[in-house]
Amino acid sequence: MTGLRKNLAVHSPAALDDAVDDAFGWLTFFPKRDRKLFVDELTRTLVGAAAVENYSPVAQLLREWKATAELHADPKLARRLRKPIEAVGNRIAAPADPT
Repeated sequence: MTGLRKNLAVHSPAALDDAVDDAFGWLTFFPKRDRKLFVDELTRTLVGAAAVENYSPVAQLLREWKATAELHADPKLARRLRKPIEAVGNRIAAPADPT
């Protein structure tokens, strides 16, 4: 299966990018780096889902990335969601940058 994933991404990266752009117009709102992360994660998830014949993880992945696109498209909403939440309890640290 690794060969299939490599073939999808390496055989023609430009064609794959074009196909993904056509299928998911909301990618327009992502920076280039995040678009690559999306394509990589989508490819891995599709291959894994096909292996177990369960495509629910693909649907979940698309919902999550589309929700993120909505934040990129609406800076006011993104600012609102970045504000601290006033609540009782201990402060929770921001997640570490994965890069």
